[in-house]
Amino acid sequence: MFLVRLGKAIRNLALALINATLILLAICLWFGWKLMAEVNGVTQNMASNLVSAQPALDRIDTLRAEIVGLRTDLADLRETGSDTADAAVAKLQDRAAGLEARLAEFQNMSQYLADDPGIILDRAVSTAVTQLAHEAQGMLQCKIAPTAAD
Repeated sequence: MFLVRLGKAIRNLALALINATLILLAICLWFGWKLMAEVNGVTQNMASNLVSAQPALDRIDTLRAEIVGLRTDLADLRETGSDTADAAVAKLQDRAAGLEARLAEFQNMSQYLADDPGIILDRAVSTAVTQLAHEAQGMLQCKIAPTAAD
């Protein structure tokens, strides 16, 4: 009789172990599915952003050409101008130089990201994993995870 109860207890424990393992497997599969969906969405968004960044780079080149044209116009004005015009031209040249420096910085950053899109992908994946971790933490604490609208 004791052996029969011991056998049933061991059988029940084995079934509970299998049940718990299957539940953990289902949770892991669900987390993996959510992570892959998030990574897929980020990848599609990144691809569309890279395509849409090219016109911005083209506009930067156009703006840079306009700044060069402005500098030549300012140089022509300086040659023919008076003292007040010289001061205004100097001020405009300083502003043009600052604008050109900022454009060069933006173009370098854009080119760096275009040359190595893995940087954006790494950032996107780490953001997705962090977001998934927050959702998992909310689920474990029986809280509803905040949405983007919150």
